[in-house]
Amino acid sequence: MTRPVICVETGGATGISKMRRGHTDVRPGISETVWHLSIRCAGFISKGNEGGIALTIIKQTGVQSSGHMKNLRGYINDDRKVILRDSLNMDGCTNPKRWAHHMWMTREAYGHNKAARRVRDKKTGELKEAKNTILFHQILGFNPDECDLNGGRLSPEECMRYAKEYVGKHYPNQQIVMALHNEYCKADKTHRYAVHIVINRTDLSTGKRLDEGRGKSAKVKRASRIRDLDREWGLKQVVEGERNSSVHKKQPSRIEKELAARGIDSYKTNLRELCRIAARGSGEHL
Repeated sequence: MTRPVICVETGGATGISKMRRGHTDVRPGISETVWHLSIRCAGFISKGNEGGIALTIIKQTGVQSSGHMKNLRGYINDDRKVILRDSLNMDGCTNPKRWAHHMWMTREAYGHNKAARRVRDKKTGELKEAKNTILFHQILGFNPDECDLNGGRLSPEECMRYAKEYVGKHYPNQQIVMALHNEYCKADKTHRYAVHIVINRTDLSTGKRLDEGRGKSAKVKRASRIRDLDREWGLKQVVEGERNSSVHKKQPSRIEKELAARGIDSYKTNLRELCRIAARGSGEHL
């Protein structure tokens, strides 16, 4: 259902004047994309029922280069940032900070430190070793509202238990290390817990490389797993297109920041101005 459009992003006094004359299609100084996003952000046009997505956010990247591996190892091993650590199938790794070498030895034993195939160079035509993904780095980012540092019920221990349940169910035969961080968002000054998960590709049961596919279908599959686990944990389901965290609601939205950077007042500013106009108008008729 579409709500009446009362106020939209405008370029200041000119836009306000047009709205007072009954114009609803006022968009001076902003692009078509920003215009529609601004209206949607203001809540004047509903998006309809688009279904829910998981509250806990999951992201994954493949580790291929030595530089990426070095940065990831440093991040996971940084005691200044890590609150909790845990692991799966890392028996024999006596030093938790030597996890990368332990995983390397496993891949070496199965021949997984080299690519499984060769590809032809587009420029020279020569065969060369293809890029080799040796690890997967997943991040489980918890909604700020659910974290105890914002008054929620999830402690660091509970977040790690959630992560252990997730990897135990979906990656029972992989070597895995996990590090929980308190992550700070500079953009909106909020905190939340996030568990960084490093998954070695070698499957200890089959001796094959973990392969969940690529592209959108793989992302959808991982998101579906998290959505199911969120339900089991009784965590709120996020509605796409909505600002689902009350902590984030208190902060300026991305659209508001983009508009402010361009010197354009947000809909909130215009609403306040409309309220003042309405108040003056009602006073004149008393």
